[in-house]
Amino acid sequence: MERLTFTVWGCGRIGHQVAKHLHAAGHKILWCKDRDPARAGFLAQEIQGSFLPEIPMAEHHPQCDVIVDATGDASLLPYWRKVLGARRARYVILTRREPEADMQVMAGLPGGLPSVPESSITAMGSCTGNAWVPFITHLSDRFDIESASCRVLHPLKQNEIHDLRVIPTALWHSLNDHRPSLASRFEASSMEIPVDRGMALDFAVAFSGKHSKEEILEFLKALTEEHHTMFGMAEEEPTSATITGDSRSWVLGPNWTVTGRLMRGLLWQDNEGGYAARILEVVKALDL
Repeated sequence: MERLTFTVWGCGRIGHQVAKHLHAAGHKILWCKDRDPARAGFLAQEIQGSFLPEIPMAEHHPQCDVIVDATGDASLLPYWRKVLGARRARYVILTRREPEADMQVMAGLPGGLPSVPESSITAMGSCTGNAWVPFITHLSDRFDIESASCRVLHPLKQNEIHDLRVIPTALWHSLNDHRPSLASRFEASSMEIPVDRGMALDFAVAFSGKHSKEEILEFLKALTEEHHTMFGMAEEEPTSATITGDSRSWVLGPNWTVTGRLMRGLLWQDNEGGYAARILEVVKALDL
């Protein structure tokens, strides 16, 4: 992989993990930017870069190959278009789902990632989308699916409210971005749970016909062997603690069941490290 130069905007949980993955892969993080200068300075020191104390004019943005926007701030889109227009960067990658981006991509889907053209703003989807969408699309390419549902058990979103509560989710939209025919037969919900990191997706899939657990298991074993850096199957049921540090998009817990035409189970993900690791697949898809 060509060694590229990066600027990372947003040095919170996701931005921090993205920078660490890029740095470990041999890329150079030149600059970090965060609304909290201390947080940007801490990350810059860790990955041997510098931090931007203020937002520069677009034409004066530090020169780099790629900007990673991990801020979650959609109001920055016009600014990124100006930065690209001024040729201060070749690509902008958003660590979220963003309908106004030039491209919506997701690592691990059947067929692989498309080539990402220069001067484009590319959204790599959400953490939950990067777990569920590849799983259900691969499954649907092998088995006819009548309907599916998923409840996300999501850790705290950087706040201190330790409550069990329902929160919004864009998981249906994430599936609709890449497989609309499936989204029309899918329901999603999300609950925030009082843990800091580590996520589970409680899913149910109704097949059009009956399939044995052995048949599905054989398919999943082949899938996870082929994509072992992104997908996995656990021998023991993970927890929010044990999944932390796992760089795969999803890990299927061992206690999944098949009853009649219904499959139920838990997909686990480190919603920070497992999601942020997908930046490396997106970078490989850049049209360099």
